Amino acid sequence: MIKKQKEEIVKHAVLKWQGEHPDKKYLDIKYRETIVLKGIGKVNIGREISSLRNIYKSQQEGTNNTENNLSKEAISWYTKQGMIWDYEAWQEKVYRHAVLKWQALHPEKKYLDIKKKEQIELEGIGLINLGVLISVRRGIYNAMQQGQKYQTCKDLTEEQISWDEDHGMIWNYEAWQEKVYQNAVLEWKAIHPDRTNLDISHKETINLDGIGTINIGQKICLLRYTYKVQIRGERNFKNLTEEQIAWYTEQGMIWDYKKYQEERKGKIYQKKI
Repeated sequence: MIKKQKEEIVKHAVLKWQGEHPDKKYLDIKYRETIVLKGIGKVNIGREISSLRNIYKSQQEGTNNTENNLSKEAISWYTKQGMIWDYEAWQEKVYRHAVLKWQALHPEKKYLDIKKKEQIELEGIGLINLGVLISVRRGIYNAMQQGQKYQTCKDLTEEQISWDEDHGMIWNYEAWQEKVYQNAVLEWKAIHPDRTNLDISHKETINLDGIGTINIGQKICLLRYTYKVQIRGERNFKNLTEEQIAWYTEQGMIWDYKKYQEERKGKIYQKKI
Protein backbone atom coordinates (compact mmCIF):
# COMPACT_ATOMS: atom_id res chain seq x y z
CA MET A 1 0.00 0.00 0.00
CA ILE A 2 2.81 2.39 0.91
CA LYS A 3 4.62 1.56 -2.35
CA LYS A 4 1.45 2.24 -4.33
CA GLN A 5 0.91 5.58 -2.59
CA LYS A 6 4.48 6.61 -3.32
CA GLU A 7 4.06 5.69 -6.99
CA GLU A 8 0.96 7.88 -7.22
CA ILE A 9 2.75 10.79 -5.51
CA VAL A 10 5.67 10.57 -7.95
CA LYS A 11 3.28 10.45 -10.91
CA HIS A 12 1.42 13.47 -9.54
CA ALA A 13 4.75 15.29 -9.19
CA VAL A 14 5.68 14.40 -12.77
CA LEU A 15 2.40 15.80 -14.08
CA LYS A 16 2.85 19.00 -12.10
CA TRP A 17 6.42 19.38 -13.39
CA GLN A 18 5.11 18.99 -16.93
CA GLY A 19 2.47 21.63 -16.25
CA GLU A 20 5.24 24.00 -15.14
CA HIS A 21 7.39 23.16 -18.19
CA PRO A 22 4.96 22.96 -21.15
CA ASP A 23 7.86 23.44 -23.59
CA LYS A 24 9.57 20.24 -22.43
CA LYS A 25 8.85 17.04 -24.33
CA TYR A 26 11.11 14.87 -22.17
CA LEU A 27 11.53 14.43 -18.42
CA ASP A 28 14.96 16.06 -18.41
CA ILE A 29 14.85 16.76 -14.68
CA LYS A 30 17.92 17.65 -12.64
CA TYR A 31 18.75 15.37 -9.73
CA ARG A 32 18.19 18.05 -7.07
CA GLU A 33 14.96 19.38 -8.56
CA THR A 34 11.90 19.36 -6.30
CA ILE A 35 8.15 19.83 -6.68
CA VAL A 36 5.77 20.99 -3.96
CA LEU A 37 2.44 19.14 -3.91
CA LYS A 38 -0.53 20.51 -2.02
CA GLY A 39 -1.26 18.44 1.08
CA ILE A 40 1.95 16.44 0.66
CA GLY A 41 4.83 18.87 0.64
CA LYS A 42 8.14 18.78 -1.15
CA VAL A 43 8.83 15.84 -3.46
CA ASN A 44 12.39 15.25 -4.67
CA ILE A 45 11.26 14.60 -8.20
CA GLY A 46 14.79 14.59 -9.63
CA ARG A 47 15.95 11.92 -7.21
CA GLU A 48 12.82 9.83 -7.84
CA ILE A 49 13.32 9.97 -11.62
CA SER A 50 16.96 8.94 -11.18
CA SER A 51 15.91 6.04 -8.97
CA LEU A 52 13.33 4.86 -11.51
CA ARG A 53 15.95 5.03 -14.23
CA ASN A 54 18.38 2.93 -12.19
CA ILE A 55 15.70 0.35 -11.42
CA TYR A 56 14.79 0.10 -15.09
CA LYS A 57 18.45 -0.32 -16.08
CA SER A 58 19.01 -3.09 -13.53
CA GLN A 59 15.77 -4.68 -14.63
CA GLN A 60 16.94 -4.77 -18.25
CA GLU A 61 20.24 -6.29 -17.16
CA GLY A 62 18.50 -8.82 -14.96
CA THR A 63 20.39 -7.69 -11.86
CA ASN A 64 17.47 -6.16 -9.95
CA ASN A 65 15.48 -7.53 -7.04
CA THR A 66 12.21 -8.62 -8.66
CA GLU A 67 10.23 -7.04 -5.82
CA ASN A 68 11.46 -3.64 -6.94
CA ASN A 69 10.82 -4.22 -10.64
CA LEU A 70 8.72 -1.69 -12.48
CA SER A 71 5.48 -3.02 -13.87
CA LYS A 72 4.77 -2.92 -17.61
CA GLU A 73 2.09 -0.36 -16.85
CA ALA A 74 4.55 1.87 -14.98
CA ILE A 75 7.14 1.64 -17.76
CA SER A 76 4.49 2.43 -20.36
CA TRP A 77 3.15 5.41 -18.37
CA TYR A 78 6.55 7.01 -17.80
CA THR A 79 7.60 6.38 -21.41
CA LYS A 80 4.49 8.24 -22.60
CA GLN A 81 5.37 11.14 -20.31
CA GLY A 82 8.80 11.44 -21.92
CA MET A 83 10.94 9.41 -19.53
CA ILE A 84 14.61 9.23 -20.50
CA TRP A 85 15.51 5.67 -19.55
CA ASP A 86 19.09 5.85 -20.82
CA TYR A 87 20.20 9.38 -20.02
CA GLU A 88 23.69 9.01 -21.45
CA ALA A 89 22.38 7.79 -24.82
CA TRP A 90 19.73 10.54 -24.81
CA GLN A 91 22.33 13.23 -24.14
CA GLU A 92 24.40 11.97 -27.07
CA LYS A 93 21.33 12.11 -29.31
CA VAL A 94 20.52 15.65 -28.16
CA TYR A 95 24.12 16.75 -28.74
CA ARG A 96 24.09 15.41 -32.29
CA HIS A 97 20.70 16.96 -32.96
CA ALA A 98 22.09 20.33 -31.79
CA VAL A 99 25.16 19.97 -34.03
CA LEU A 100 23.01 19.19 -37.06
CA LYS A 101 20.73 22.16 -36.37
CA TRP A 102 23.74 24.48 -35.97
CA GLN A 103 25.07 23.26 -39.30
CA ALA A 104 21.68 23.85 -40.93
CA LEU A 105 21.75 27.42 -39.57
CA HIS A 106 25.32 27.92 -40.87
CA PRO A 107 25.45 26.16 -44.26
CA GLU A 108 28.55 28.15 -45.19
CA LYS A 109 30.52 26.59 -42.32
CA LYS A 110 32.53 23.44 -43.01
CA TYR A 111 33.89 23.13 -39.48
CA LEU A 112 32.36 23.26 -35.99
CA ASP A 113 33.91 26.64 -35.19
CA ILE A 114 31.49 27.28 -32.34
CA LYS A 115 32.03 29.82 -29.56
CA LYS A 116 31.87 28.49 -26.01
CA LYS A 117 28.84 30.63 -25.12
CA GLU A 118 26.84 29.62 -28.21
CA GLN A 119 23.46 27.96 -27.62
CA ILE A 120 20.96 26.14 -29.80
CA GLU A 121 17.22 25.93 -29.16
CA LEU A 122 15.77 22.46 -29.75
CA GLU A 123 12.01 22.03 -29.91
CA GLY A 124 10.66 20.05 -26.99
CA ILE A 125 14.03 20.16 -25.22
CA GLY A 126 15.02 23.79 -24.76
CA LEU A 127 18.33 25.64 -24.90
CA ILE A 128 21.40 23.49 -25.43
CA ASN A 129 24.81 24.90 -24.48
CA LEU A 130 26.40 23.56 -27.66
CA GLY A 131 29.58 25.60 -27.29
CA VAL A 132 30.22 24.11 -23.85
CA LEU A 133 29.50 20.59 -25.11
CA ILE A 134 31.94 21.05 -27.98
CA SER A 135 34.58 22.35 -25.58
CA VAL A 136 34.11 19.38 -23.23
CA ARG A 137 34.20 16.96 -26.15
CA ARG A 138 37.48 18.49 -27.29
CA GLY A 139 38.89 18.29 -23.77
CA ILE A 140 38.02 14.60 -23.49
CA TYR A 141 39.62 13.80 -26.85
CA ASN A 142 42.85 15.68 -26.13
CA ALA A 143 43.14 14.06 -22.69
CA MET A 144 42.66 10.65 -24.32
CA GLN A 145 45.54 11.37 -26.72
CA GLN A 146 47.77 11.80 -23.68
CA GLY A 147 46.45 8.68 -21.98
CA GLN A 148 44.61 10.76 -19.37
CA LYS A 149 41.06 11.36 -18.19
CA TYR A 150 39.21 14.63 -18.62
CA GLN A 151 37.72 15.50 -15.23
CA THR A 152 35.07 12.85 -14.44
CA CYS A 153 33.98 12.38 -18.06
CA LYS A 154 33.91 9.04 -19.85
CA ASP A 155 36.22 8.54 -22.81
CA LEU A 156 34.74 9.01 -26.26
CA THR A 157 34.04 5.86 -28.24
CA GLU A 158 35.52 5.32 -31.69
CA GLU A 159 32.02 5.78 -33.10
CA GLN A 160 31.63 9.15 -31.35
CA ILE A 161 35.03 10.36 -32.57
CA SER A 162 34.22 9.24 -36.10
CA TRP A 163 30.83 11.02 -36.04
CA ASP A 164 32.37 14.25 -34.77
CA GLU A 165 35.10 14.19 -37.41
CA ASP A 166 32.55 13.56 -40.16
CA HIS A 167 30.74 16.71 -39.02
CA GLY A 168 33.77 19.00 -38.94
CA MET A 169 34.99 18.73 -35.36
CA ILE A 170 38.11 20.77 -34.57
CA TRP A 171 40.04 18.71 -32.02
CA ASN A 172 43.00 21.06 -31.70
CA TYR A 173 41.46 24.51 -31.93
CA GLU A 174 44.73 26.42 -31.52
CA ALA A 175 46.45 24.54 -34.37
CA TRP A 176 43.33 24.89 -36.53
CA GLN A 177 43.19 28.65 -35.95
CA GLU A 178 46.83 29.02 -36.89
CA LYS A 179 46.23 27.14 -40.13
CA VAL A 180 43.17 29.30 -40.89
CA TYR A 181 45.11 32.54 -40.38
CA GLN A 182 47.95 31.30 -42.55
CA ASN A 183 45.48 30.39 -45.29
CA ALA A 184 43.96 33.87 -44.94
CA VAL A 185 47.42 35.43 -45.42
CA LEU A 186 48.01 33.35 -48.55
CA GLU A 187 44.56 34.30 -49.87
CA TRP A 188 45.28 38.00 -49.25
CA LYS A 189 48.58 37.70 -51.10
CA ALA A 190 46.85 36.01 -54.04
CA ILE A 191 44.37 38.91 -54.19
CA HIS A 192 47.25 41.45 -53.98
CA PRO A 193 50.07 39.98 -56.11
CA ASP A 194 51.68 43.44 -56.35
CA ARG A 195 52.33 43.56 -52.57
CA THR A 196 55.65 42.28 -51.24
CA ASN A 197 54.84 43.12 -47.62
CA LEU A 198 51.84 42.30 -45.44
CA ASP A 199 50.77 45.95 -45.24
CA ILE A 200 47.25 45.07 -44.13
CA SER A 201 44.89 47.56 -42.50
CA HIS A 202 43.46 46.74 -39.08
CA LYS A 203 39.88 46.43 -40.39
CA GLU A 204 40.70 44.25 -43.40
CA THR A 205 38.96 40.87 -43.68
CA ILE A 206 39.26 37.82 -45.91
CA ASN A 207 36.51 35.34 -46.71
CA LEU A 208 37.60 31.69 -46.71
CA ASP A 209 35.42 29.05 -48.31
CA GLY A 210 33.86 26.77 -45.70
CA ILE A 211 35.07 28.96 -42.82
CA GLY A 212 33.69 32.46 -43.29
CA THR A 213 35.06 35.94 -42.69
CA ILE A 214 38.51 36.15 -41.10
CA ASN A 215 39.67 39.39 -39.45
CA ILE A 216 43.13 39.14 -40.98
CA GLY A 217 43.98 42.76 -40.16
CA GLN A 218 43.33 42.28 -36.45
CA LYS A 219 45.35 39.06 -36.44
CA ILE A 220 48.35 40.75 -38.09
CA CYS A 221 48.23 43.57 -35.52
CA LEU A 222 48.04 41.04 -32.66
CA LEU A 223 51.00 39.07 -34.03
CA ARG A 224 53.00 42.27 -34.37
CA TYR A 225 52.20 43.30 -30.78
CA THR A 226 53.02 39.83 -29.42
CA TYR A 227 56.36 39.86 -31.24
CA LYS A 228 57.18 43.36 -29.95
CA VAL A 229 56.53 42.37 -26.34
CA GLN A 230 58.40 39.11 -26.85
CA ILE A 231 61.65 40.69 -28.09
CA ARG A 232 61.55 43.10 -25.15
CA GLY A 233 61.62 40.09 -22.86
CA GLU A 234 58.36 41.14 -21.23
CA ARG A 235 55.66 38.75 -20.04
CA ASN A 236 53.33 37.63 -22.79
CA PHE A 237 50.11 35.65 -22.80
CA LYS A 238 51.70 33.29 -25.30
CA ASN A 239 54.91 33.81 -27.22
CA LEU A 240 55.21 33.16 -30.91
CA THR A 241 57.17 30.05 -31.85
CA GLU A 242 60.27 30.22 -34.03
CA GLU A 243 58.29 28.46 -36.76
CA GLN A 244 55.55 31.11 -36.64
CA ILE A 245 58.04 33.99 -36.77
CA ALA A 246 59.90 32.37 -39.68
CA TRP A 247 56.71 31.66 -41.64
CA TYR A 248 55.24 35.15 -41.30
CA THR A 249 58.63 36.75 -42.02
CA GLU A 250 58.84 34.75 -45.26
CA GLN A 251 55.37 36.01 -46.21
CA GLY A 252 56.48 39.62 -45.81
CA MET A 253 55.42 40.41 -42.24
CA ILE A 254 56.14 43.96 -41.08
CA TRP A 255 57.14 43.38 -37.47
CA ASP A 256 57.98 47.04 -36.77
CA TYR A 257 55.25 48.99 -38.55
CA LYS A 258 56.40 52.41 -37.32
CA LYS A 259 59.89 51.84 -38.73
CA TYR A 260 58.37 50.51 -41.96
CA GLN A 261 56.27 53.68 -42.39
CA GLU A 262 59.25 55.95 -41.73
CA GLU A 263 61.38 54.10 -44.27
CA ARG A 264 58.54 54.22 -46.78
CA LYS A 265 58.09 57.98 -46.32
CA GLY A 266 61.83 58.45 -46.75
CA LYS A 267 61.84 56.59 -50.05
CA ILE A 268 58.88 58.59 -51.32
CA TYR A 269 60.62 61.83 -50.31
CA GLN A 270 63.84 60.82 -52.12
CA LYS A 271 61.88 60.06 -55.30
CA LYS A 272 60.35 63.58 -55.23
CA ILE A 273 63.81 65.12 -54.91
